[in-house]
Amino acid sequence: MKEIGGYFGLEQLMSNENYKDLIPLNNGRNALLYLLKARNINKIYIPYCLVNVVSEMCSRNGYSFKYYNVDAAFMPIFNKTLADEEYLFVVNYFGQLINSKVLELKDRFGQIILDNVQAFFQKPLDGIDTIYSAYKYFGVSDGAYLSTDVTYSIDDMKFLVGEMRKCIN
Repeated sequence: MKEIGGYFGLEQLMSNENYKDLIPLNNGRNALLYLLKARNINKIYIPYCLVNVVSEMCSRNGYSFKYYNVDAAFMPIFNKTLADEEYLFVVNYFGQLINSKVLELKDRFGQIILDNVQAFFQKPLDGIDTIYSAYKYFGVSDGAYLSTDVTYSIDDMKFLVGEMRKCIN
């Protein structure tokens, strides 16, 4: 007789990872923190309609942020020209941003980070930093993936250990 319990059948998915080529991290906050550090971002613009863990993580780690509004279609209402060290954090609410819209935002603003936490199965686009979260779609307690072309050495990632401890406590 086979034992049951926990999440049924998840052990079969372990060898069939969806994003094997992306950077695996423990959560979306740390995926964003990875990008902030690796790209030397000083300021990030985030939508008002966003969980507060993003702003809290930015504050805790000394990053400047400002809020912006979104329209009825959840598109950014943002007219500022971004400086080199500034990025626009775009949330793909409910997976409504199709790739052509994402590319339009990239053309318009240049430096964007796409939050695909609610669009796990929307494939990443070349040249656009994209964050995915596994726990909204699968029976896991946490887990995230980061699509980016910027690399960060493991020695430089020691900050994540501190962040993980803060998340656990």
